[in-house]
Amino acid sequence: MMCCCAKEEGGAVQSVQIVSQKSALTEGAAAAPPPPPPAAEEEEEKEAKLDEKKLEQVEVKDVEIKLVDKEPPFTFEATVTKDGAMGVTFEPLTAGVMLTQLREGGCMKVYNEQRARDGKEGQVAVHDVIVEVNGKSNREDMVKNLQTDTTLNMKIVRPLAFLVTVTKRSADDSIGLRLDRGERVMEVLGVLESGAAQRYNAGAERQLQVKTGDIIVAVNEVSDSVEKMAQQAQSSRTVAMKLIRFITAPAS
Repeated sequence: MMCCCAKEEGGAVQSVQIVSQKSALTEGAAAAPPPPPPAAEEEEEKEAKLDEKKLEQVEVKDVEIKLVDKEPPFTFEATVTKDGAMGVTFEPLTAGVMLTQLREGGCMKVYNEQRARDGKEGQVAVHDVIVEVNGKSNREDMVKNLQTDTTLNMKIVRPLAFLVTVTKRSADDSIGLRLDRGERVMEVLGVLESGAAQRYNAGAERQLQVKTGDIIVAVNEVSDSVEKMAQQAQSSRTVAMKLIRFITAPAS
């Protein structure tokens, strides 16, 4: 590159002329390709940024799905082949069949142990609720299939568990729940208009209120016996109830 300058007598710059000249080092070499137009560079940068955003969105979505799947209530499937005793105690509910006990040596325990060895999720737990067995979602049909079928394809709900504490005004005050009593759990069939449960609901957040369909699995840390749980509820002024709540998919 050569620069030619002309000056006036007073030293001020009058004009500047820039002349391009090929360097001796590059003589005879192929000319370098011209840089891409600015518009093309901007387009490439925009596309790269869009691709990065798409990737970020996919990664965030995957994480959210995994977190949701691990938060009860959620539904999973299990296929168990019976080879001997199933090794469970269950109680029919309005919308499903709840597992209330898993015994050592039973097929359900063996199923869990196999999945644990394989590093797989979907193990069955106490208080899980079976909502479909071999295509049947009717309670009576599910119980029959559980008792008679050799291979069980089950849809199971892992329920949400939470604690509710109600206070009775006196020993004669009622908790105010209409209940269907099983052997190990009690299902809430309704909340009465007066009683400790109704007063609790009036001041509780909506998601923590006692609702029809909730299952009481423990009272004042007493569990596995409805008779003993009922005694606790009747004799105590402060009653802490462990509730199980699950959501079922609509029957197909």
